[in-house]
Amino acid sequence: MKKSVLVILFIIVSIPILAQQKEGNIWHFGRQAGLDFNTTPPTPLLGASLDTREGCASIADDDGKLLFYTDGIRIWDATHAQMPNGFGMTGHPSSTQSGVIVPKPDDPNIYYVFTVGARIGRLDYSVVDMRLNGGLGDVVTKNIPLLASSTEKISAALHQNKRDIWVLGHEWNNDKFYAWLVTDQGVSTTPVVTSAGSVHSGGGDEAIGYLKFASNNKKVAVAGFGQLDFVEVFDFDNATGTLTFGSRYTGFGAFGPYGLEFSPDSKYLYIAERFLTTSLYQVEVGTPSGPISSSSVRLITDSNFGALQLATDGKVYLAREDSGY
Repeated sequence: MKKSVLVILFIIVSIPILAQQKEGNIWHFGRQAGLDFNTTPPTPLLGASLDTREGCASIADDDGKLLFYTDGIRIWDATHAQMPNGFGMTGHPSSTQSGVIVPKPDDPNIYYVFTVGARIGRLDYSVVDMRLNGGLGDVVTKNIPLLASSTEKISAALHQNKRDIWVLGHEWNNDKFYAWLVTDQGVSTTPVVTSAGSVHSGGGDEAIGYLKFASNNKKVAVAGFGQLDFVEVFDFDNATGTLTFGSRYTGFGAFGPYGLEFSPDSKYLYIAERFLTTSLYQVEVGTPSGPISSSSVRLITDSNFGALQLATDGKVYLAREDSGY
């Protein structure tokens, strides 16, 4: 990769249903960094307006052409200009999954941008209409509240009907997952609530860490950062939006587990610790609960690991802080 791609840190591309489609072919992340997966190998991109250290999202059209990208606070169009009303969303530069983009089913013009704040913040969504601003899009509704006290975790998965989409978040200071269904009628105002796994609580750092779905839309993993020091894996019923606890791994180093990603076939989970001396682990999905040292294969130990992201080329990419690669 060219040295002009600077400071790759924490990256996120929308949702697993896009992982093998061209809608996930353009990534903008970090400090004006980007990758174009319409080529093999991917081509570094220049000229982006994004400058963030954590959560961000990009979306392309069916042909793999960029539509827009966001840091959860602002939204930039395909020309890298801020959408006229694309500011003031409730994400945060230090939120793990600050923004996630979800297309409205059966409507090529409407997209929902779900945002979460840092540590204990709000979970909201805003609406982008691509028919506005000469076809470059604009925000028509901002910051519709869904959850008042959220962790920094949000992700999405395809419904069993292969059309609708579940958006999943986790409330702070309890064990509750919230799943909102997105249909051709919009975002449901009545979430499916499941109590499962551990309570997410602590001094605030414990709200950090990724929530990720597997490509089969039937497994979900959550990273408990800081003093929580766990990764939990759940079965997800993508017909009902409910979760069932599966396994729990503990005993991580550094500041705890941060980045998560499943392999393309959903058989393995990859876990990256955060901060200085950090390790990358591979866990076979279904491995019983236990210490991460005995439940996984340690693939590499280095420093400054961040997010993990599955790309449309079938590879998982590991971000590194303050690095050009």
